[in-house]
Amino acid sequence: MDSITVNQNKENQSNNIERIHWLLSSNKKVKSYVVPLTFKEAVLVIKKETPKEFFQEVLKSGNKFLYRGENIDISYNYENSISKKEMNCAWMSPEPDLLLQGTYPDDNALTYFQNLEKYLNAKQISTKEINIARPSTAHIGTSDIEEASKWGQSVSIWPCGENFSYCFPQSRRNFFNGGLNSPSCDQDAFGNGVIINKDLSTALAEKKEVMFSSTDKMGYIFSSYVAIPSKYDDQIRSILL
Repeated sequence: MDSITVNQNKENQSNNIERIHWLLSSNKKVKSYVVPLTFKEAVLVIKKETPKEFFQEVLKSGNKFLYRGENIDISYNYENSISKKEMNCAWMSPEPDLLLQGTYPDDNALTYFQNLEKYLNAKQISTKEINIARPSTAHIGTSDIEEASKWGQSVSIWPCGENFSYCFPQSRRNFFNGGLNSPSCDQDAFGNGVIINKDLSTALAEKKEVMFSSTDKMGYIFSSYVAIPSKYDDQIRSILL
């Protein structure tokens, strides 16, 4: 598995994006990547790579965004004789970490996400879906910007790729509420409590966590997204929505 971070000091941005596409379409499975972008470049990638379904659900929610907290320092100064650019956005695909010990401060979270993995994996097998977002392949975002900021710099996220899939808890805001005695740690307790691939606009409007993933054109799950600092929210709404 390859892991790449593109250095923007002197490389042309379009070449970097083309390189990511080449890596994803080759026989190599890319483990993770970060491509620094300017705001304008980020908008171009979103227009090309973000599923139309996601845009539609954002509009239905009243233009509510999905956020993550990202501890990424991607402010590069790109200088040449013509221009100077601020690279403070990114096209990225971090390695899924929901099944890793220590991702959450409460160790019981691992038990919860292991059970959720079993439940969603069984759902994918029974429905024969190409992709159902689950802990081993997905990332979690939230429409609650304050909640996102607890994990790092608040950034709006725009999923990229094909076979976009998502799920969210029906009766509460967050997937894991804490504590081993919580019914959320019981695999049999999921039942209809997890909404899969429908009503995303409801989750966004109600400030819920959303687990999401996507694939490339060959069907490999890579769950990438564009991350844009929340200070650009109003500009994004005026440009994209």
